[in-house]
Amino acid sequence: MNHAVGLKKYGENWLFIDINFLYEQTEDYPYLILNHQELTEQLGASFEDKDELIFNTDFIAANPSPALKNRLQKLNEIYPVFRKQIAYTNSRQVSFLEIGAQSGDEKTVQKIVRLNNQFSRLKPEQISSAAYFAINNNHRSMLKILLSTHGLDINFPCHQDGSSLLAIACDLGHFHLVKMLVSFPGVRIDTTDNEGCTPLMIACRSAKTHENTALFQLLLEGGASLKFKDTQGDDALAIAQKNNNKAAITIINKFSALRLSPKSEGLRKRDQAIAQRRYFSLPKVSNNSLFVAKEKNIKKRGPDGIFTKQLRETPEIVNAQAESSTTSMMV
Repeated sequence: MNHAVGLKKYGENWLFIDINFLYEQTEDYPYLILNHQELTEQLGASFEDKDELIFNTDFIAANPSPALKNRLQKLNEIYPVFRKQIAYTNSRQVSFLEIGAQSGDEKTVQKIVRLNNQFSRLKPEQISSAAYFAINNNHRSMLKILLSTHGLDINFPCHQDGSSLLAIACDLGHFHLVKMLVSFPGVRIDTTDNEGCTPLMIACRSAKTHENTALFQLLLEGGASLKFKDTQGDDALAIAQKNNNKAAITIINKFSALRLSPKSEGLRKRDQAIAQRRYFSLPKVSNNSLFVAKEKNIKKRGPDGIFTKQLRETPEIVNAQAESSTTSMMV
């Protein structure tokens, strides 16, 4: 099936249109008027190369009443999701999961994800594509469901230009979605698209981030690099300047200044000095191995009645050579 059809209730009958059958209809009234039996036969003719017929139904109401909402929600119980349906695709090879994500059907998507997590029927590109629709619609709860899908590759390109999910969210300026993706295990914050742009660079180019300083702060604090250059030789700051993205320019300059400031350098040296002053006493050497003593919050009463913090020896073996019976190690 490589074409579209449309149908609408018309009294006791149906109005039906099929672009492949227009030559049989009049120009003024291009619909077929069919009863139930005729509609079934016509659908069979339209989808003759398929064993299944899949409907995606959207209900639109200006002012839906609570009773109507309740009736529509009950449709989920009438039409359950089965394991074999996970692999269904339409004529454009869009999967059942992607259709559900695009239309915002959280309950159906959740059912598909649960089934997939048991039987692993979804392909990484299908999951990424569904997540793309959730991001494009700024649908936070939908994205949260999809991020729990087994088989998800968080860095998989979800667009023909090679953009990752994080890049799409940055391009659209969806701060809360970017926050979810940046904190997701295994995400590569500097993954590049076909033009060599990282998510940070894409955000700098976007017209939807010019006032979103929090987004740039989030990316830089999350480890986004300022050293990458795209295929034109521009880095993130240059791209921001070209697009007059003041939010990006402000945060990038502040971040760069903070990183290079003497105070910042002093804090790093202080932290290193503190780390170097931490020594742990080690027990006697046995068989050329050291048993590393790890610090625990253990208190022990001494002979003078005073509680002191002690070190508990743990059997974590570190291969080492030593000659003295007592030594110390810097950590």
